[in-house]
Amino acid sequence: MLKTLALIGKLKGDKDMKDIILHKVLKKGQNKKQETSIQKIVFANVNINSNTISWDENFVIEEFDINKTDKYLYGINDRKDGQLAPVMNIKNEKRLNWIIEACKKKQNIDKGLFKRLANFLTDTSKDLSEKLKNFCQSIEIEKAEDNKKKKKKPENLLFSIKINKQYLGEFEINGIKVFNDYYKERKESTFFEQFAEGVCCICGERKSVSYKCPFPFLTFDKPGYTTGGFSESAKIKNFPLCYDCFQNIEKGKNFILTKPATFGGIKFYIVPKFLISNDYAVIDKIINILSERYEISNLSKQEYSVIAKTEDNIMRKISELDDVFLMDFVFFDNSKTKDNERLKIVLLIEDVYPSRLKTIMQAVDKVLDSNRNNKPLFYIIKDILFATAKGKDSQKIAYREFLKVTDCIIKDKKIDFEWLCSKFNKYIKKNRDYLNFAIEDTNKVYMFFSYLELLQSKGGENV
Repeated sequence: MLKTLALIGKLKGDKDMKDIILHKVLKKGQNKKQETSIQKIVFANVNINSNTISWDENFVIEEFDINKTDKYLYGINDRKDGQLAPVMNIKNEKRLNWIIEACKKKQNIDKGLFKRLANFLTDTSKDLSEKLKNFCQSIEIEKAEDNKKKKKKPENLLFSIKINKQYLGEFEINGIKVFNDYYKERKESTFFEQFAEGVCCICGERKSVSYKCPFPFLTFDKPGYTTGGFSESAKIKNFPLCYDCFQNIEKGKNFILTKPATFGGIKFYIVPKFLISNDYAVIDKIINILSERYEISNLSKQEYSVIAKTEDNIMRKISELDDVFLMDFVFFDNSKTKDNERLKIVLLIEDVYPSRLKTIMQAVDKVLDSNRNNKPLFYIIKDILFATAKGKDSQKIAYREFLKVTDCIIKDKKIDFEWLCSKFNKYIKKNRDYLNFAIEDTNKVYMFFSYLELLQSKGGENV
């Protein structure tokens, strides 16, 4: 899977990653009904001349422009804490640390200038913090008064600085983009905090490698991860990865994670596995299909509610392709913790051929009447399994059952017919006021499983 992500990241390149960066700066409010808003950046400008250095009197607010990420020095996975990038949350007290550190590291280019700038930023840091605090309060008051009418929550603000009206990524001395170079060096140095010479497990080339993985589920204290024993100094041998491949996997991961498909309304991610790595015609087709799905997911709620009824479109399009590649279907538990968003795989369906999806789509077409406005079949299956799920515990059980049924459908595994009948009975009982529709739904699901020959009495999967 990682090799595929590295290939996708390499092919997409930095230019095509802009939609991913935009996806990351879209901030949703705590209220799910609240509309999404694009963040804005507050810039403080530093004026430098031969004799003096000073701040501009006023701050400048700009809309986040996806075409200026190179100028902002804001990357795909940069956090807004000011550690790796000069763009951060406006309330971050360490807002000048990044540029002060950059000035200290780059004094070999112009010692006098950068020493003066570092001292100026250090000396005026408290004054800037107080000024920004008052600025934020005034903005919040204005927004609060305005939003009483519009009923919208004010957007969060980012902060960065300019030098002589130039973005940090544009600022040059003797043709050298000083802060741009430092930004790249800083990111690379964090990757190589511990490194050694070795063979990269992705590209197979001998170069400097580290053990860092773009996914959080790489561990070194479990059976199977004991290359070199449990010695900290030897853990690079478990997962030797070069910086170029790390960057490509990051791009590929973000490309996939921002382009989900759905099965019964539950998101999952399609990771293609190419049998021929240089068959770029097939690779382009898959990437285009996934990109189309991403465009759909960016629509408004009203538009999405209509298009969601055709959720099988992405699988239908893939089913029309030849069996020249495989797919992994990955279902994540995207629950959030206090520290970060964890990626816990709750279901991994490996090695799915397009022809299997074609068989499934053919069974769907036999069940659903094309002349009627049908509810998606996978939604019906989900509704039947969740019919009696009220509390959190019962919903978790129903969710696991739905994932198990999904695995059976895609991997052609048998389902216990008696267990399914018990679910039918509960669904019909719950919807007895709409008896005809409930019976019709259960008939559709029964016919669907029958066409796929998945039902087996006392011998199916223990769902």
